[in-house]
This record gives sequence, C-alpha cells and structure tokens, in this order.
Amino acid sequence: MSNIRQVSPILVHGSDDTPLWRQIFAQLRDQIANDLYGAGDILPSIRGLSEALGVSRNTVLAALERLVDEGYVRAHPRVGFVVEGVPDRYLGVSAAAAGRDGDTVRHAQRFPPCYGGHGHNLARRRVLPFDFALGRPNLAYFPWRVWNRIMEAKLCMPRWEMAEYMDPAGLYEFRHAVAQHLRTARGIHVGPEQVITVAGIQEGLNLAARVLLPARGQVVVEDPCYRGAHGLFHSLGARMIPVASTSDGFAGLPARADMAYLTPSHQFPMGHTLDHQARREILDWAADSGAWLLEDDYDSDFRYDGPPLPALTALDRRGCCVYLGTFSKSLGAGLRLGFVVPPPELVAPMVAAKSLLNNGHCWLTQAAMAEFVASGEHARHLRRIRRLYREQRDVLLSSLASHFGPLSVSGNEAGMHLAWHLPRHFPDADECVCRAAEVGVGLYAPDDVAVVSPERAQRRTVLFGYAGLDVHRIRKAVVALSQAFPVSGR
Repeated sequence: MSNIRQVSPILVHGSDDTPLWRQIFAQLRDQIANDLYGAGDILPSIRGLSEALGVSRNTVLAALERLVDEGYVRAHPRVGFVVEGVPDRYLGVSAAAAGRDGDTVRHAQRFPPCYGGHGHNLARRRVLPFDFALGRPNLAYFPWRVWNRIMEAKLCMPRWEMAEYMDPAGLYEFRHAVAQHLRTARGIHVGPEQVITVAGIQEGLNLAARVLLPARGQVVVEDPCYRGAHGLFHSLGARMIPVASTSDGFAGLPARADMAYLTPSHQFPMGHTLDHQARREILDWAADSGAWLLEDDYDSDFRYDGPPLPALTALDRRGCCVYLGTFSKSLGAGLRLGFVVPPPELVAPMVAAKSLLNNGHCWLTQAAMAEFVASGEHARHLRRIRRLYREQRDVLLSSLASHFGPLSVSGNEAGMHLAWHLPRHFPDADECVCRAAEVGVGLYAPDDVAVVSPERAQRRTVLFGYAGLDVHRIRKAVVALSQAFPVSGR
C-alpha cells in the first residue's frame, strides 16, 4: 500500500446549509475523482482530519463511511481508509472508454447509483448489532416451511415454462393471484389481463416513465422523494417539481404537469398517510392538469391505527392512475416480485415496452407466489406479521418514551418505519446517526434514504425501521441509545 498522502486542504463552513460531514465527503470524493489520491493511497486519519478541521471525529467518520458506501475507499483494520479509485462500474463504462470519450462519461453520469437496499455494499459498510434499516422485513417471520413445500411441488411438475421465454406481462396464474389480492386488500377491481409482472417497484417505475413521460417532461415529486424514483426521472432528463406533502395533501401543485409520483399509503420517508379527502383532491388535480399519477403503494400492507384507506387507483374514475405494488415488504425484496396495473388502454404499449427490457421473469417464483396467494397462505401470513410489527412499533415507542420523555413522532400509524422528531437538547440528525453508530445502533437521517430539497431539509428527524428487529433487540437498542444520548434529570 502507498503511504498516507496529504493533498489539497479541505475547507468547511459552519454557516453553510450543507452538513459538515457532507462538505468533507464531497471534497474528498472530488480529490479522488481528480486523481489527487490514487488507488492504494491512505487517507488522513480520523483524528488528523478532526483536529485539522476543528470538527468532531463522528463528523469525519460519517464522511469516510459515505466514501466507503459509494465505493471510493475501503476500511482496512490497523491501516485506515484506503483509496480504491473512482468506481467506474457505477458509471457503466470502462476506464478505457472513459479516456476515449468524455461525452460517454458525461452521459453515463446521468445514471446515479440508487440502490434500494444494503446488499450492494455489505462487504464495505459496518455491520451494527442493532440496525433500524428501512424497508427490511424480519427474516425470522418468513413462512419457510409453507414456501419450501410449494416450491418443491412446482419443481416436481413438468412445466413448459422451463424451456421457454416468459410472456413479458408475466405468468398468467401469478397475474390472476395479484388481481385477487388487489381486489380483497386494496379495493382495486381488475382482471389478470390488466396486471403486468415486474421485478419490484424500480422496474415498474422505469417501465411507466419510459412509456408515459415525454422528453424533458415535468414530473411532480414529493419532497422528500424516494431516491430511486428521483434518480430515474433525472436519468430520463425530466424536470422535477418537488412539492411538500402532508396527510392533508400537497402544497404548490403546478397547473400543468406530465406525471406525479406519490407514496400515499406511507409517504417515504416521513411516513404520513394521505387522508381520504386529499386523495380525492389529487385525483381532481390530475384530471385538470393532464398528469398521470404513479401510485407507489409503499407499505400499504401494514396499517395499525384508524380505518383502512383505499388505494388511489381504487378511487380513480378517469383512468389517470398507474398502480405500482410489490411483495417485497410482506415477504422479502429478494424474491423480486412486483406488479404494475395501468389503465386498460396502456396495457398493450406497456407490455410492448417491457418486451424490450427483458424476456419475462422467473416462472418458478411467480408460480409459487400464485399458489401462496390463492391458497390463503399470504393473507394468513399478513395477519401474523401485522400483529408482530404492531407489537414491535409499540415497544419502540414505549422504550423511547421511557428513556427520553414525551415523543414527537410521525408515520407510526402504518408501515414498517417511523420518524422521530428530535428533542431540543439533541444534536442534529447527522450527529445523532454518527453517535448512535458508536454504540452499535443504526439510525437514518431522511437524506440518507431520500432526496430532500435544501429548503425542506429534515435535520431534526431520524428514522427507525423497526420491522427487522424483534422486541427484545429493540429494547436493547434503545438502552444503547440512552448511553449515547444521556438525559439529565431522568
């Protein structure tokens, strides 16, 4: 390995709206990208940077860990943070191609990495004993016995699908099961011919946007916005219009737009649920503005308080909604089973567009899921995990209140995560995330998982994904947090 290198100084500005750790991260990233650090060079130590910049070690650590997450450096025990070079694999071109054609690189940079989970960098990121990761179901609750029995039965039956490319719309029996599920769970009455199988929400978004979004089209997005959607629209050259959203509706909707992307069941990441009146209003706006509504029904399987609300698509009488759903939260993202339900007139063009993206999805998982739904096992599984996740939510809230006093939270009536709006005496969200990691607890700031405009920065909010931790681990995690954030007088 090369020696430790000290290159251009890093400057941080306390008056800047950008968090200090992000300023440090951005400057180190740029120095690596501009070859001021080469592969194998060792970055200055956490202590050295902390003392030189006059910031806490946790702030420096947060910047270095983001470099690790994005593939620029790797943490080596007893050595430090070692540069791996610019991660050209993220750009989609080889180093040779990058040298030949700067335009190619600039084009490739329109496609930022927008991973939905942590699988892409498990080798690099720190593994924390208590990780409140968002969107991660509890693997211990997966119905392994039933699922394995169904899979084995399907494999024992000769299927022509094993030798053939699939219908790009998906296996018919799976689409039939999805239509059944949507009718009973979400109030959406469609036939299997209106269901298109996709490998999760991201592919569904990609498909809908490519069919419906004109060149340089206008897309209304929530602020904050799911990073995968924001990255997709950016890559397509769309002009995004961020709007603030609450349970009461949206502020500042434009008179005209081509599309709006919404998560009405459990806004990602702040967690509020769009009420019935607001759903009617956004449908009226879509009719007046000429916009398509992409309804990402994120976390809709889990509602704990209040009456269930129908999907936007169930209320749509004008045919402006495209519904996006998935089994990633009820079973697991690794199955890669999702679905799109467009209006009838869009089915043929979407299936045609999808045929250009892939030749269908694995018949085995579709066939197994179809039987899992049709047999009632999926509904039974949902009832069980709703009860367990509600208990985990309740334990998290009571444990936080016991250690930190009265709480201000949002998003707790539904979903698999909630937002804690920090007490006044706490540091900001970025510092909280760093200090929590020091005691083995993984917390997340909104801008860790979503794109947030500067004027709506959520620096006093942290996110807890509680589904993946059982009640005993949740209690232990909050005890650890109480050591990181002692409360005087309690």
